[in-house]
Amino acid sequence: MDYGDCEFAMMGANDDISRWTQWTLLPDMPGVYATQSFGSAHSDGLNMALCDGSVHQIGYTIDLTVYKYLGNRNDNMPIDPKKL
Repeated sequence: MDYGDCEFAMMGANDDISRWTQWTLLPDMPGVYATQSFGSAHSDGLNMALCDGSVHQIGYTIDLTVYKYLGNRNDNMPIDPKKL
């Protein structure tokens, strides 16, 4: 019933697989359809694969500037892994 999680991964351009770091992180909540932001059913954060192949848990309380840097691989801004 969730519009942001009702299709398979190879769907193409669709709300199920397209997300942006310009929106805040949101945990999954019944009745809330946050189809543009990243989120998870985990209470503390979500697991995110980065371009270097590493996987990190990103907390819902992450600094929003750091979070926005994670969404742009061409900005040449280094990310301190301790701030994830």
